[in-house]
Amino acid sequence: MLRPGRAGLSVAALETRVEVGEIVAFVREHALASTVVMVDAPLVVPNRTGMRDCDRETHRRFGARQAGAYPANRVLLARYNRGRPRGEELAEALVSCGFEAEPDALPAPPLHKGRWLFECYPHPAQVVLFRLARTLKYKRKRQGRARASAEFRRFLGLVGGLRGPAIALTPGVLRTVDATRAVGREYKRREDMLDALFCAYLAALVPAGRLEMLGTPRTGSIVVPRQRRLGPGDRPPPRAPAVPSVGR
Repeated sequence: MLRPGRAGLSVAALETRVEVGEIVAFVREHALASTVVMVDAPLVVPNRTGMRDCDRETHRRFGARQAGAYPANRVLLARYNRGRPRGEELAEALVSCGFEAEPDALPAPPLHKGRWLFECYPHPAQVVLFRLARTLKYKRKRQGRARASAEFRRFLGLVGGLRGPAIALTPGVLRTVDATRAVGREYKRREDMLDALFCAYLAALVPAGRLEMLGTPRTGSIVVPRQRRLGPGDRPPPRAPAVPSVGR
């Protein structure tokens, strides 16, 4: 949970909660009159099989940088939540708390009173905001321990270097997400917290109008940062070869 202040964004809360009821309780506890929630999971999945249009669009735009979304459909997602996509269940619960889930468009800045809920995906956002040629390889389940730990530190450093707005990473926050000596479930917990911190940062970009929506509310949508136009002295990041996408 990030809150804006004069010096940037302060970390008001940083936790991992698993059950939908626990997540909703966390949001209820910390939500203000004007709140944006980003969810790293599909919220609208009308298709039984195949891939949503917004997932295809991430492949078209970001697949060469390994940031295409894994196909979301009801057959795949229902395996993990008693026959129903978990993000859909969470969205329904948050709507009952006054959130507008998957609105027709991103709210126009400046934001006034309101609560909004959007689906995001960290990998496209990372390659855009950090101007990366490829996604960060900090997921230990897919990398060796040494490489994953090094990439985790790199990711944390890039988050700390974000500006406009900046996140105030206090010593306490850094200790909370430090995965240097973490192993097993503890590494995964800290990995999830850093992902959550980054997704919360995406929510903080909504008031500045720095995000765009891929897809539609009816078929499913994903919000990503608008890609900055390169200036005369800028060089685009090198192209990476197309590879299988990294799923959520």
